[in-house]
Amino acid sequence: MEAAGVRRRFEGVPAHVECSVRSDDAYEYVFLLNHSGELGASVPVGGEGTDLLTGRPVSGEVALEPLGAAVIRRATP
Repeated sequence: MEAAGVRRRFEGVPAHVECSVRSDDAYEYVFLLNHSGELGASVPVGGEGTDLLTGRPVSGEVALEPLGAAVIRRATP
């Protein structure tokens, strides 16, 4: 990955969790999808934001249930 000039946005994301980031001028949206039906996951995302699926505040890390999802909105860095 690094040889191709691609860097990880978030270190420590488990292999069974898909992480995508989209942004505009005001916000960054972090999409997290846990593809495991058996394993939960703790995903470090750094910073603070709001999980748009639950309305709960997020700070530093997101806990995903098996097959869980989160969409974190936070200010664009």
